[in-house]
Amino acid sequence: MVKCWEVFECKEKACPVYKARDHLDLRCWLVPGTHCRNGIQGNFAEKIGMCLECEAFTANMNLDSLQETLMVAAEQFTEFRRMVEERDRELEDTSMELAIGLSEVFEALKRISSGDPWVRLPESSELELIGKLKHMVNLTAENLAEIVDLSHEFAIGLAEHFDVLHRVSKGDLSAQVTGSSEVELLELLKREMNQTIESVAREIAERERAEEELLKARAELKKRVEDRTAELMRAYKHLMLEKEEHERAEKEARASEEKHRLLFKHDPNPLFVVELNRGAILDVNERAIEKYGHSRQEMSRMSLLDL
Repeated sequence: MVKCWEVFECKEKACPVYKARDHLDLRCWLVPGTHCRNGIQGNFAEKIGMCLECEAFTANMNLDSLQETLMVAAEQFTEFRRMVEERDRELEDTSMELAIGLSEVFEALKRISSGDPWVRLPESSELELIGKLKHMVNLTAENLAEIVDLSHEFAIGLAEHFDVLHRVSKGDLSAQVTGSSEVELLELLKREMNQTIESVAREIAERERAEEELLKARAELKKRVEDRTAELMRAYKHLMLEKEEHERAEKEARASEEKHRLLFKHDPNPLFVVELNRGAILDVNERAIEKYGHSRQEMSRMSLLDL
């Protein structure tokens, strides 16, 4: 018989037929786990397609080998058929379990979506997937139930808060939120609401006191303003009289000044305005300019002694 490791120059020492001495072992196609074509093969039924094209199979095939091969193939195909039927039964049972489980899950989800978060499914199942799916549905239902209970409690708490706010808006500053809740947020909101109402009540009372004091202060200020106004009116009248006197005096002074200026200018005698101490000439009239023959500018640089 042809030796497959010699035909293919095989070096796979781990192969179960490598350098086999028994002629039965030379029928490598009947030996499972051979190392053919760079891989570990299965039994004959699994590698038959490859073996039918193998040179060693063709060379070693005879009547005895063929009979034995057919017997082995029949046994393996029978075993395959049994395994397939068993697998079919398992798949059928699994499909039934899956269908029933999914039906229960969908029914539970339908009830949950309809507003019944208190539905619960038995989580025991031969299928791990169905068991996990039921567990997830139950967790979802529990979470939704908690949310519904929490929402209900929030609704009741907020209704009380709005009622208190309505009473406060009508002027009842004695209103307080009195309900208790296990929800920390509602308790915090109640505390803040009551503190705010108390603060508003204190502020309003303080404002009322401040308004009373302000009214008193306004009355006092009004009287002081009236007194001050009367005082200012008297002072104004006095100032107006003084102004009239001042204007009259200015008018008389301007008239006197104009009179003296005209007299100084048109006097027929030469007139001089001199500094008392040094005798320096400050101003002269036209008659002095004509008589002494000097201009006003020239004489302004002289004294009476120089002139």
